[in-house]
Amino acid sequence: MTARTLLELAHRRCSILVACRKCRHEGLIFPVNIGPRCGWELSMAELPRRLRCSQCGGREVTVYEATR
Repeated sequence: MTARTLLELAHRRCSILVACRKCRHEGLIFPVNIGPRCGWELSMAELPRRLRCSQCGGREVTVYEATR
């Protein structure tokens, strides 16, 4: 099974829950908003390396696929 890409998630109208492992801050992002910046073919497995917590600036984040 291949990893889901931002394009696939956008077509399925999913969102992405991002949780910081350092400060426990959580946020919701939408593939249609980050796809143009990060690239539509970016997989969910690669996404945490591109993100940073808006509260503490930490890069230790976990991402979860969420339905709207």
